Amino acid sequence: MKETVIYLLEVLASSGILLAAYTLLLERRTAFALCRRYLIAMPLLAAGIPLLRIPVWSSPTVSGPAIVLGDITAEAVAAPVRQPLHAPDQFVLLIYGAGVALILGSLLRQYRTVRRLERGAAVEFRGGIRFVRTRRPMAAFSFCRTIYLPEGLSDAEQSAIVAHERSHIRHRHSAERLVMELFKALLWWNPFVWIASHRLVEAQEFEADRDVVEQGCDLAQYMGILFEQQFGRTPEIANGLRSSLTKKRFIMMTRKGKSRHARLRAAAALPIVAALVVAFGFTAKEAVPRSAEPPAGTEQPGRSVTISGQVVQAPENRPVAGAKIIAGESMTAIAARSEHVDARSNAEGRFTLQGPAEGYLVVSNSEGTSAAARAYRCEPTEDNLAVVVRLEKPSSGKQTDEETPYLSVETMPRFEGGDPADFHAWVQAQIRYPEEAMKRGLQGRVVAQFIIERDGTLDEITILQTPDASLSDEARRVLEKSPKWSPGLQKGEPVRVKFAFPIDFRLGEKNAPTAPIPPAKQVPSRS
Repeated sequence: MKETVIYLLEVLASSGILLAAYTLLLERRTAFALCRRYLIAMPLLAAGIPLLRIPVWSSPTVSGPAIVLGDITAEAVAAPVRQPLHAPDQFVLLIYGAGVALILGSLLRQYRTVRRLERGAAVEFRGGIRFVRTRRPMAAFSFCRTIYLPEGLSDAEQSAIVAHERSHIRHRHSAERLVMELFKALLWWNPFVWIASHRLVEAQEFEADRDVVEQGCDLAQYMGILFEQQFGRTPEIANGLRSSLTKKRFIMMTRKGKSRHARLRAAAALPIVAALVVAFGFTAKEAVPRSAEPPAGTEQPGRSVTISGQVVQAPENRPVAGAKIIAGESMTAIAARSEHVDARSNAEGRFTLQGPAEGYLVVSNSEGTSAAARAYRCEPTEDNLAVVVRLEKPSSGKQTDEETPYLSVETMPRFEGGDPADFHAWVQAQIRYPEEAMKRGLQGRVVAQFIIERDGTLDEITILQTPDASLSDEARRVLEKSPKWSPGLQKGEPVRVKFAFPIDFRLGEKNAPTAPIPPAKQVPSRS
């Protein structure tokens, strides 16, 4: 809905600017043919330019929490799927369809009115044009290649009227009117299109009047015929002498010479169209994800927010008092600050601390026998975040401190002998956007947690955060296929190491691999 509203506003803005350019630069100052073509193109340009997506601007690099393994973004291979319409969208679509049907129905009624005039009328062909003489009281007009004339016209009146209507036919004014009527039906909510339609009628009548006068018709006599014809009735889609803009036509017929710098005025409209393309058609280039952790010696760019939460002991969810909490933008940053304590939980297990808007919490109980890492994210508009961290008990009494996985060790695990960026690239290549998620338009971040065992296998895969089961299933499927790693080493011995790993599923127009993330410097630490 938001994208639709933005598009409609951009169409209105484009239409207003284009119509203003016509009024200031072209109207009654340049050739009528140029005015007509501009007015016909205006609705098409106004509706089409905001639909353009020309990647030009450079966008800031997208950042995520710089954990050891970096971010993975999985994009849909196919184009964005159509999301189901909600009640407000259906209501808006219903109103729009009703407006289109109403205007098209009016256009059809006018066409039938024109055709009914031929019933019982005398029809003849001259010079490739049909002449229909009807007994019904009406003003003369033309539609396509047919001229409709009432009975009782004098020779002088008929001569001037036929010359006027032949000009309409020669310039194909009826076809232009029909195209503009279709634009009015499709863009009926746009007032500038209705104004452009009225201006098109003016330009057509000015052009036909000029042709009649240039053919040698007496100007005073022709003006008298125009004045008489304005009290007749003609269908709105037809071209005729009857018009409410008669006074303007009189002024145009008596104007001498052409406007100066007509070609320069016409050329001045081109930069305006180009400016609209730049304003509404140019978009930012696709962002390239990178690590949010800057090189050593640079400042951390994250925004500090208040993080409030509670530490509980699973499975009974009993509050844990005195638990140590450390917050950071990355697990590496937390490892470097392992001797610090950002907060401790109170008797109710609750805590409050200042931390980055997006990152990780590492929580350990007062005895240091268990620990938990929890990924979190604050939206840009949030100031507080409620986080519940559950500390897990050992699965059996046989488990010792040696079984507790490390969060950071002297020698971190290596994927196939390479650095963590290699695992980043491998996961990116294996990810396949779930078909069901594409159909439902689902996207978001899946945060998985797993342990690299002493033999290098990936084990105990758990999903900490997911927008949908189909996305977490795909993330789990890829992680379970992982080849063996070189295990982490602490004091020269292989140990178990725990990782949290985010995968962003984003619907996009193409599946572009994300840039590898260089490994962060590791600091030996154990939570």
